[in-house]
Amino acid sequence: MIGRKKKILISAAVIAVIFVIWIFWSNVTVGVTRYTIKSEKLPTSFDRYKIVVVSDLHNAEFGENNSTITELVEKEKPDIIALTGDLVDSSKTDIQTAGELVKKLVEIAPCYYVTGNHEAWIGSQYQELEKILLDASVVVLHDKSVNLTKNNETIQLAGLDDPNFTDRDASV
Repeated sequence: MIGRKKKILISAAVIAVIFVIWIFWSNVTVGVTRYTIKSEKLPTSFDRYKIVVVSDLHNAEFGENNSTITELVEKEKPDIIALTGDLVDSSKTDIQTAGELVKKLVEIAPCYYVTGNHEAWIGSQYQELEKILLDASVVVLHDKSVNLTKNNETIQLAGLDDPNFTDRDASV
């Protein structure tokens, strides 16, 4: 008969293994989640307007040259693509991987980008990343907004830099 302490240790080990597998799996897979937003305030031209959000890639590659992500995004047929930070990972920064993905995404739909904390943490390398984004015609939203117009109706898309880029309390 297994003692109580041994059962607890075995249970803890099983939970730990499951947790490690879950963390690994969540870092090597990509998925699609769909949300439908309904609002009387949205112009009718933007009914069924599709925004694909790509976020927190941390330099991961899903398929050869990120083909898995590109194919998933293309399949969604988005009106725009929102790149919402952490394209790179500050501990293993690879600007080129992020740049190659972005070059493929802008062929699918207009891309809009906001920074994440990892972009702030890469220091001067961020300028290289931003140049690649701008050269690829990505709209970088540094604490600003742009108007999106469809059939003479307009909505506003706003982007805020990650707080790690600026000390927002410095004006005091």
